[in-house]
Amino acid sequence: MTNIHPPAIPADGRSLYTLRVYYEDTDAGGIVYHANYLRYAERARTEALRAMGIPHAAMVEQFGLMFVVRRIEVDYQRAARLDDSLTVATESLEVGGASLVLRQEVGGPRGTCAVLTVGLACVRTSDTRPGRIPPRWRAVLSAFRDARTGHAFRDARTGHEIRVARSGHEIRDARTGHEIDLPASDGGH
Repeated sequence: MTNIHPPAIPADGRSLYTLRVYYEDTDAGGIVYHANYLRYAERARTEALRAMGIPHAAMVEQFGLMFVVRRIEVDYQRAARLDDSLTVATESLEVGGASLVLRQEVGGPRGTCAVLTVGLACVRTSDTRPGRIPPRWRAVLSAFRDARTGHAFRDARTGHEIRVARSGHEIRDARTGHEIDLPASDGGH
């Protein structure tokens, strides 16, 4: 499968996913059941990867690797209710060789409902042993993190400093100013 999605790194380093609270999401009192925040966060992570041109399904298909939740912390702050429109903001805090940490905030009409800190591990689908995040995924996730912090990172292939352009969603080489076309595959694990 060829990834036809161009990278679209949010300029502020936050990916937004909007959803509506349905009756099936609530308890008898019309309040969102606590475990559903985990489902909302999962959907938001999946859509963030897709929007940045690095869908999870492509990582599974091309490399036999997947992200799994290793650790999650949820701070419930206020209840979301039936028919609320919620927005899940996802941002990257840390990107390692085989793991990453995300912060996800679920907001509604009355303010922040929950804040999740999610630790993901990259594992092989064949045996769930750790695997390195493929270079394209790592580069895009690092750019996503750096858009939030304003820092640059180095392209392992060229050695050039790369920074997310503040005026758009493209990834740019800070040395030349040219848009970076990230490869769809690195040819292996």
